[in-house]
Amino acid sequence: MDIMPKWVDIIIVPLLSLFLAAFLSALLIIAIGESPIADLAMLKVHASKAMELCAREAMQILGGAVSLRANSGPGKVERIYREVRVNAIGGGSEEIMYDLAARQLGYRS
Repeated sequence: MDIMPKWVDIIIVPLLSLFLAAFLSALLIIAIGESPIADLAMLKVHASKAMELCAREAMQILGGAVSLRANSGPGKVERIYREVRVNAIGGGSEEIMYDLAARQLGYRS
């Protein structure tokens, strides 16, 4: 019998792996003193995808209640869902971050 609901697996696992990757990148920056650009680029892609996954799953879990507007403004989940793609593009799109990481690791296209 599975005690944890499925949404816990869907949302918690990506967030924990994101936290772990951010923590390890911070340790590298502190210990070595230089910025691991490829790791940080991939971390940004992973964070964008995790945010998109969490917003999408919150929409699925909450259903129609998400689109209800409180005080004639958008609900929190609705606003986050609409802003996910803007946040993903803000520091560079996923394709640009993949290309940056590949170039830093010595791969050429």
